[in-house]
Amino acid sequence: CDEEESGSWAFCDLEPTDAPTEAPTETPTADEDEDECETAAPTDAPNPCVCLATWTSSGWDCGHTQYGCAEACDGDYDPWCMVANPGCDEEESGSWAFCDLEPTDAPTEAPTETPTADEDEDECETAAPTDAPNPCVCLATWTSSEEGCGHTQYGCAEACDGDYDPWCMVANPGCDEEESGGWAFCDFVSPVPTTATPTEGGKGGKG
Repeated sequence: CDEEESGSWAFCDLEPTDAPTEAPTETPTADEDEDECETAAPTDAPNPCVCLATWTSSGWDCGHTQYGCAEACDGDYDPWCMVANPGCDEEESGSWAFCDLEPTDAPTEAPTETPTADEDEDECETAAPTDAPNPCVCLATWTSSEEGCGHTQYGCAEACDGDYDPWCMVANPGCDEEESGGWAFCDFVSPVPTTATPTEGGKGGKG
């Protein structure tokens, strides 16, 4: 080669070497982190337009009071309103925005037919029957085969058989308070003797 000396060798240029890279000795500070956060693009929260509750406008036939989202008073096809929050997402130039007209409920039609007598009767027939009260009534005079009750008793009498509670033979068997044997306890009232013929009976189930 051109620079070869005798003996197959040559002078050469020593290549410089890069200095070693030192490891960082400091950790990022809070201020540096904050700077990175500040560079992120802000995200805008949605801001839908809100109609004024009542409003007027100088355009067309809108000088009389409008309420919320109203049918277009200026002859437009779409409903619109003046907004309560200027700068909202849907706002048009002039602080107004198109809006969704709230649907109105369909009127309820009055019934055209009145129930017939047959329908009323059917409803009555399906109602559960209620039993009318049937309080027991004492015989005016009575006797019983119970011991001590063979002589005439009058209405609701003091217990002739030694029981603590007054009782009597009933004039309407099947009544509400009847006990087995056609008798029932009763509320004692001082009797007035009559000349009616005593009716004999038995006070079943009383010893």
